Amino acid sequence: MVSMIRAMAEEEPVVNPCCSVWKFQYTKVTAKRNALRQAVDLLEAHIDKIGAEKLTISKALEEERARVKAEKEAKTKESAVRVELENEVLRLKSEITSLQETAYSKGLDQELLQTQITEGEAEINRLKELLEKEKKRGDAEKKKAEKKAAEELKLLKAELQKRCAEEERKKLLNESWGRPILKSQIGSMKLSSGRRRCRKIRNCRRRNPSLLEK
Repeated sequence: MVSMIRAMAEEEPVVNPCCSVWKFQYTKVTAKRNALRQAVDLLEAHIDKIGAEKLTISKALEEERARVKAEKEAKTKESAVRVELENEVLRLKSEITSLQETAYSKGLDQELLQTQITEGEAEINRLKELLEKEKKRGDAEKKKAEKKAAEELKLLKAELQKRCAEEERKKLLNESWGRPILKSQIGSMKLSSGRRRCRKIRNCRRRNPSLLEK
């Protein structure tokens, strides 16, 4: 009977308890390391997404600046046309006055003078109407452009606020998810270190029984 028990004991593999503990700790550390790697991958993907959104917003801002610049150039051109028309009106008025003075001084035919005056006044009225139309058209385009710019700016601000809120929410979520992992790892490392220290003391006492008497 004793020989059978001895034979069975020899056949069964002997597993070192220390190796089992180390293997268990290594498995836990490996799992936590993989979790941290996944968290880092998520953060990197999130950073890339933020960069792409930033590039899109920058492009939209550049397009808005270009549009505003084009509107300013159009307004400048429109102002130049108005000034030119006003100068033309003043020139025609000056010519009429000069013709009147010349006619009176040289005794020209009153009918011819009246014809020239009538034509000049008709041209002045035409230019005034044209100037008024240009002003109305410019005012309408200005109001339309300002309304469009205000709407686009409002949409852009709303989009930025929405994205900022989303980024803040994701940041808080990542922080609340990452901290427990780090705390758990630190606690596990401290617990593992304490267990190793206790194990060393027990082994030393087993090897040196005289230490127990002290």
